[in-house]
Amino acid sequence: MRIYKLMLFFSLSILGIQRMEAQVNIRVGYNVAKIQAEKNESLIKIFNESEPHVESGFPQLNILHGFELGLRYNFGFLGFDLGFSNLGRDRTASVFNVTDEVIDERELKYSFNNFSFGIENVFDRFGYGGSFGVNFFRVKSRVGALDASTVLSDQYWNSRFYLMWNLRGSDLMCLSIRPYVDMSWETTNLSPIQDDIYSSPSVPSSALDEKPIFFGISFLFYNGPKPRS
Repeated sequence: MRIYKLMLFFSLSILGIQRMEAQVNIRVGYNVAKIQAEKNESLIKIFNESEPHVESGFPQLNILHGFELGLRYNFGFLGFDLGFSNLGRDRTASVFNVTDEVIDERELKYSFNNFSFGIENVFDRFGYGGSFGVNFFRVKSRVGALDASTVLSDQYWNSRFYLMWNLRGSDLMCLSIRPYVDMSWETTNLSPIQDDIYSSPSVPSSALDEKPIFFGISFLFYNGPKPRS
């Protein structure tokens, strides 16, 4: 809830903050990405095909979405960026509870919260950039009416490389579209997910080291005009 209040605060700031001569901009926007995570995909597939009493299995993670917040300082064609981005999605399966003879919903809640520092070059309406940061990865699990509990919490270094297309805007706001690829430099182990959802874990922990890659696009609003080249 605090995150969404923060997002609202930044959105209102865009409308209230005037352009500074130093060309400092606040950004806020929407972010969507396709994840490449083969080990997680394999865990879900094995659960759906092998676990007893599965009525409907977990859909694959595939597409995640979230929002971005940040602060950018421009000096000529060079820009420095401090940012926060969020990606997440919930996946739900239905499993027959033999003891109570009811169908329970099992839910996995994935979230990736990233803090980063980046450098970018902007030439009129186009540009490119890269960032280095830390990604906080968390998976929560819920069964039936019980509260969700954290089964996996990890963090790893990552980098994001992106292109920029800056649409012409007004003196108060402009829109930037940024396709990107986001890569992790470290692995995260998914065995806690297997231990949580499998009745009899069968995949060795050493085979569940994941290095997720994201292919995404961000739609970002900046207060003030687009950067000056």
